[in-house]
Amino acid sequence: MQYYPHVVLVDDGAPSLAPLRVALTQTTELVVIEQIDHRSSLISLIESTQPDIIIMGFQRVPVSIIWQLVHIHSHTTNVLSLACLADPISDDVWGLLTVGVHGYLHIDDIPQGLLSGIEHIQRGGMWWSPSLVPLLQEWSSAQTGPHTLLPDPYELAIVNLIAQGQTNRQIARELSISERAIRFHLGQLYTRWGVQNRTQAVLFAKDHGWLDEDIENNSDRYHTY
Repeated sequence: MQYYPHVVLVDDGAPSLAPLRVALTQTTELVVIEQIDHRSSLISLIESTQPDIIIMGFQRVPVSIIWQLVHIHSHTTNVLSLACLADPISDDVWGLLTVGVHGYLHIDDIPQGLLSGIEHIQRGGMWWSPSLVPLLQEWSSAQTGPHTLLPDPYELAIVNLIAQGQTNRQIARELSISERAIRFHLGQLYTRWGVQNRTQAVLFAKDHGWLDEDIENNSDRYHTY
């Protein structure tokens, strides 16, 4: 019996992404085991269903999804991810790049590019819609830009955990890395962002929309050590 990849769809509900939803409904070469709203817990769903691929459809990429992808790609290495972007901008693409998304589709390449992209990332490659390649080259050639400030996956995770009030020791335990690594990542982040301590780093991340929306208002729990 032939096995078809099991897929979870995370969707922000944008009308422009309807072709993606239709394509997933109609294809016989994928098994969509769950479709959830982007505000739902993607982490718990991945842990309970263990899909082969996460397919994400976004008009704009929510920071809560970026935060959850950090955890998923750090702890569930066998799950692939493919993002479909309706109106790609540099912040969204570079943000997804930092957390290790395996493929990027433009909505205009649905449905033809969907199965091609999935097949490519399953072979261990990285897939870009042809229409996104010139944009990536343009953004990459810029000397400065939003992506030069974007935190890498561990930095993003660390700042969000700091905003929850966790110490370096607690963060190291959560991310399964050493406290020395935590200090290294914070040092790199402080230098790039031009901040001096944990409080300033959290406030900087909040100003740029990089905190999980559920903890953005917990400023009374920030630590400065």
